[in-house]
Amino acid sequence: MECHHRRLRFWSSVAFGPSVKGLIKHLNRNGFDACARFHISDEAYRSARGLLPRILLRLRMYVFYPLLLVIGILFEKRPTLHIVCTNPFYAPFLAALASRLQIWITGRRSTHRTPVIHWVYDLFPEALVQSGKIHPEARLIRLMAWITRQTFHLCAANVFLGQRLLATTQQIYGPIPNAHVIPIGADSAPFSPKPPSQKATTYSAGTLTLLYCGNMGRLHDIDTLAGSLIQGPHNGFGPQRLNFQFYANGAHYQKLRGKFDKTPLPKGITLEFHSSLATRNWVSVMSRADIALVTMSKGAQKVIMPSKTYSALAAGQAILAICPQDSDLADLVKRHDCGWIVTPENFRSSEANDNTSGIKKLQTLLKQLAHEPEAIFLKRKHAYYASHHYYDAPVLAKQWAALIHKIATRGQENDVPPPKPDGNGCLESESSDSNRGKAHLLSKFNGEAE
Repeated sequence: MECHHRRLRFWSSVAFGPSVKGLIKHLNRNGFDACARFHISDEAYRSARGLLPRILLRLRMYVFYPLLLVIGILFEKRPTLHIVCTNPFYAPFLAALASRLQIWITGRRSTHRTPVIHWVYDLFPEALVQSGKIHPEARLIRLMAWITRQTFHLCAANVFLGQRLLATTQQIYGPIPNAHVIPIGADSAPFSPKPPSQKATTYSAGTLTLLYCGNMGRLHDIDTLAGSLIQGPHNGFGPQRLNFQFYANGAHYQKLRGKFDKTPLPKGITLEFHSSLATRNWVSVMSRADIALVTMSKGAQKVIMPSKTYSALAAGQAILAICPQDSDLADLVKRHDCGWIVTPENFRSSEANDNTSGIKKLQTLLKQLAHEPEAIFLKRKHAYYASHHYYDAPVLAKQWAALIHKIATRGQENDVPPPKPDGNGCLESESSDSNRGKAHLLSKFNGEAE
């Protein structure tokens, strides 16, 4: 594919995870010159403990990194497209301003400047309000909202991780120019090239492994899971043992651990609490789990889409999603029939017209899995095929290449037309050929999953 902007730079304050590394690898295979730029390694981020190290970490994330980003764009001598994620949220705004300032400094024509793509991981300031970190009436909210609004209009494109995240943004800020939906996805290369085998699952030994791997921050629900186990039947949920493994960090992780202190658990339930995983151990832990736990608190469905979901799909794990029904996460599970959805304990969906306790629902599901573990296999198979057909790095690299080509061929950043609604969570396009291609993939997936 011919493209003026073959030099790509992905920016984040903290090192990208395996999903973005896989995307960059496949973009390079497609003829791009792509690499990641970051200021803090994953090891440095995870090892910062204590007051002084945490203060220094925040200075590096929120002050030093944005300065390096601006300097990197200002003194970029070759045509380069910068993909800047919302970590921190104002980084894409600064990058877009630096792109315009570069024109004034170098005297380049506007068509030769370095365009910026706003990669919307989370929606700010709404994410801070939902997490309770900032009061919704705080004066700072107005400034943050102004920055976010300006970023949407300054950047060459605004890429969202989910369709509902985009819809929520449009409800708050109005029509978003140059908006596209591309899932974060995952690179399946580190995992098995074959779909899950029923004979190889751990429940053949009488144990189901349910894994939570990743950040457990304020936007993640912990009450439903904790309540379902603490209030569970004394004699257990069934003949299968349920082993819950947690490899995590974040504000709610310590709270979850505290809920189980000196609390007897039902028979057959075991809990393992570990720190977050280094990349070298991550693949083996992910590959051994039957079910991935992914949680989302009330209101979080408006501002985030948990990226850990896609890695779980690539590993062939079924998804146990504790989340509101009106979320990108729930849509994904329903679309591919790759798991189960439990509404959080503190949330009732008016659309579902169901007032059943989230704790009771999760207990019922755990009983079903403990008595009929064979039901997990089909969900795992669906998860594997969904990952490879829709969310694998080679698939998403083609979608990114198409977006980059569109930006380059139009010549100006604000010439990209707004997308048409698309509920499939993929890159939006005006082309009917794209829709036909999705339909073909869907029919292929359904045929193979059966």
